[in-house]
Amino acid sequence: MGIKQNTKDTPPEGNKFALLIGVEAFSDPGIPSLRGVTKDINKLGKLLNNRQRSEFKVESLRNPSFVQSRKAISKISQQAQVNDVVFFYYSGHGVLDQQQSLYLIVRRLGTSFLDATCLESEFILSQFRKSACQNFIIIIDCCHSGKYIGILGIVEIFVFLCLAPQKRLVIIPRRDDR
Repeated sequence: MGIKQNTKDTPPEGNKFALLIGVEAFSDPGIPSLRGVTKDINKLGKLLNNRQRSEFKVESLRNPSFVQSRKAISKISQQAQVNDVVFFYYSGHGVLDQQQSLYLIVRRLGTSFLDATCLESEFILSQFRKSACQNFIIIIDCCHSGKYIGILGIVEIFVFLCLAPQKRLVIIPRRDDR
């Protein structure tokens, strides 16, 4: 009576975690500030935190440092279990290196030494690969975000909405910078 029982076809429902990273202010004068990032993070956090619409446990980082960002990504990856869902959102500037790898810029560091000062998109994926969690939603809102598709081996695409065999969902806007 009123108790949901799991069957073989219905896996047990897990927790829902969201990590929202928004960077709009940069200490490097060569990197222009972005308007609206904090507002977007606040609105998305409020939506995901709304218990009537969603059950996500939300961590929002506004203008975090390099170390804060990496720690939060590692933490959510280690914390999430097999049947959990991890929602990852980044909004800010993105840059490409000479090999066309995507780097996400954080607040205090510039773009002179990308590997040492920016979040490499491959770092995020490597943390998610190590996780016991099998359900990821990744949204990257920055210049060159279409290169994230290249990491996954996809060349031509308008909007990529694919449930991979590993149950990883990636949503990426189409960009002309494939």
